[in-house]
Amino acid sequence: KNDYQNNESFLREKITWIKALLTICIVYLHCSNYTVYNLSAASTGFGRVVYELERFCVVAFSVALPFFFVISGFLFYRNYELNKTADKYKSRFRSLVIPYLAWNVLGYFFLLFITNAPGLSNIVNMGRVSLSFREWIIGLFYSQWDGVLWYVRNLIVYVLFSPVLYILLKNKKVWNGIIIIVLSIIYRILYQELYSLIQPAYIVGAYIGINYSNKGRDIKTSNKERYLFVAISIIILLVLDILNIENRALLDVA
Repeated sequence: KNDYQNNESFLREKITWIKALLTICIVYLHCSNYTVYNLSAASTGFGRVVYELERFCVVAFSVALPFFFVISGFLFYRNYELNKTADKYKSRFRSLVIPYLAWNVLGYFFLLFITNAPGLSNIVNMGRVSLSFREWIIGLFYSQWDGVLWYVRNLIVYVLFSPVLYILLKNKKVWNGIIIIVLSIIYRILYQELYSLIQPAYIVGAYIGINYSNKGRDIKTSNKERYLFVAISIIILLVLDILNIENRALLDVA
């Protein structure tokens, strides 16, 4: 029991440090502002240096988002069983659903005020928000009232369908999980939307959490094969996100 608690504490501590580093990367991505100063590949002198440096950091730090999804999927499923679904629903309702609803309510009324207030509505870069429960519900689904919470919205959907994903990924033959991850990656290639509900990185994390803990030792494949598969999956995810950042940056420059 002491060994388990020590290992658990060690894992939690390491993940906390990793999440802290990833958070710094995300903050930097949102602070990148070379387009504000009209810097591009055509810039000269110091402006070109700043442009190249920021572009490099944007591409390098874009690994943060998929890794956040990998960690979320891993932590949720590493101790998950179908008979624990109700407990998972309860805990995630408190940690995900309540904050998501609360901030989207506050965000809705804030945007309702500033898009209708005289002297403010003409400087807000969005259309007028109406006092409508239907409009709030639609915006809630798209995380419109507090856009940064799209990540939380995705996690809520994943939790809701966690029994289905668990059954699909928990298989004595590793190919079941591989096929699902590959299909999600293909979807991501065809539909390069950063905020999509289908995030291959989360599925990779869930697959690791389900099948790489003690309860997953019955998978009929060697550790070397499984580690190689997970490594390749994560590399593919990182490349996809880097390409996505690249495409967005090229569009901004154009």
